[in-house]
Amino acid sequence: MALTSELDAPLVRVEPPSHSAIDSSFPVLPLALWFGLVAATALWGAALTAMGAKIRLNAAPLFGRLDLHLSPLLLLPAAVAAAAIAWGGRLAATLGWRNLLLAASAASALWGVTLASADGWHALVAPLLDRHDYLAVLPDIGSPASFLSDFTRSLPAFPLHVQGHPPGFVLLLSALRTLGIAVAPIAAALTIAVGASTAAAVLITVRVVAGEQRARACAPFLCFAPAAIWVVTSADGFYMGVAAWAIALLALAVERNGSVSDALALAAGVTLGAALYMSYGVAPLGGVIVTITALRPRIRPLVLAGLGVATVAGMFFIFGFWWFDGLVATTGRYALGVSGSRPYEYFFFSNLGALALALGPAIAIGLARLRDRRLWAIVGAACLAVTVANLTGLSKGEVERIWLPYIPWLLIASAAIPLAFRRSALTMQVAAALVLQAVVVTPW
Repeated sequence: MALTSELDAPLVRVEPPSHSAIDSSFPVLPLALWFGLVAATALWGAALTAMGAKIRLNAAPLFGRLDLHLSPLLLLPAAVAAAAIAWGGRLAATLGWRNLLLAASAASALWGVTLASADGWHALVAPLLDRHDYLAVLPDIGSPASFLSDFTRSLPAFPLHVQGHPPGFVLLLSALRTLGIAVAPIAAALTIAVGASTAAAVLITVRVVAGEQRARACAPFLCFAPAAIWVVTSADGFYMGVAAWAIALLALAVERNGSVSDALALAAGVTLGAALYMSYGVAPLGGVIVTITALRPRIRPLVLAGLGVATVAGMFFIFGFWWFDGLVATTGRYALGVSGSRPYEYFFFSNLGALALALGPAIAIGLARLRDRRLWAIVGAACLAVTVANLTGLSKGEVERIWLPYIPWLLIASAAIPLAFRRSALTMQVAAALVLQAVVVTPW
């Protein structure tokens, strides 16, 4: 079967799933739990701050500061939100498959860009120019080989975000600089494009695993989550996209046979390897990968994907960087920084509050109504990734950004939202994003 058949498949209209009597009732309890988690972590954070605890969030459970800033530019994402509410569900149900993938990526980009630009168009590039971000280290890079071989030893001298990640993204930016390209605007454009393409990658994966009807049902919620605020302005959105495409390629590989399957599996492994060497936080997504291969049992694609990852790891090792050494060094730097003094107990729960805000209230409805075992397997694997990341204590705060790679795999639970509530749920999603954009100032 040719690869293009995945994109050219015939239109499948989303029909209302069968509901029990309880499905007709408004999901008050799940929404109350969502609001309760957010409110509890916000109030707890405020109380700790008042008592002098150094949680350093200022907009708990989010990182930033509370500041109502209503700009005329906020009308742009409001208009996009209105269009999403009016036509998002219908277009997700009726567009041809290829057009849906393109539309989902375009809608994700438009939503994220208009949200970020509510603070001014400079906000799309400003985070990259911060002294703690990746661009600040580029003048100090000589040859890529020397940079890699000295990376772990030189970690204390690097900007904060470089200290917290493997060197892959810095190498990409350095390559752009070597080519004479204006790095900041191109890096911003790459972050937006790759991050927005996550929606298409996840839709492809869900279609392979659980069918097209489920993929179409979750499409609007993948595009218009509050997480878009952080996707287009942080490198973590880029990592999210790269990791999502690695998983999508593997999903296609387990569906195919022969040389096409082998090529897709190798490409998935190389892409996953690239993601791992950009962010240590991608590693817990291994559970999602194993789950997909277990749902469509195929050993060969998994082995070939592993070979692709090993190839990337081997290339970095040859030039002097070992992933596990980097992780140990980063963990040491993390303990010496601000996060080392943040209370573990509070952040274990506040991280979940921040994640809930990034996902939006619709996630509560989706999780409560999710019955499809195939989707539950993926969502469960994503929940496991969050649990592992949270238990390590290596993400005390800022998880609305750091955990972006996990968010789309949780959002697919929205496929289970009953038809009667989808427009209301989507309205709550975009409203939550607009409120967050208007009242919280973040560095990203």
